[in-house]
Amino acid sequence: MKNRLGIIGGGQLGMMITEAAQNLTDEISEITVLDPTENCPASQSGAKQIVGDFKDELAILKLAEQSDIITYEIESGNTDVLSKLKAKIEPSPSTLGIIQDKLSQKTFLSENELP
Repeated sequence: MKNRLGIIGGGQLGMMITEAAQNLTDEISEITVLDPTENCPASQSGAKQIVGDFKDELAILKLAEQSDIITYEIESGNTDVLSKLKAKIEPSPSTLGIIQDKLSQKTFLSENELP
């Protein structure tokens, strides 16, 4: 079964994810990015685009409606909204929460004995 991929962030990393996903023709049927900049780099590489802020609940919900799997290339996502979605999200919203809070990130790394 092919999945529809949603990406929060359509900058250079979003463009590279888009280009890599386009090679996964047996797994990915469609790619949509959420980015506030119209004609962002990922959209210029063939992804559909939803123009909206990374934290905008309605824009994220629209992305979720068009996606089976969601990932992100920017740490500015709305973890509260992402946590409520039925779409598979990788990395998880809890991981995003750790990345967004540098103290939580340092605590996590220390607790897991990571440098």
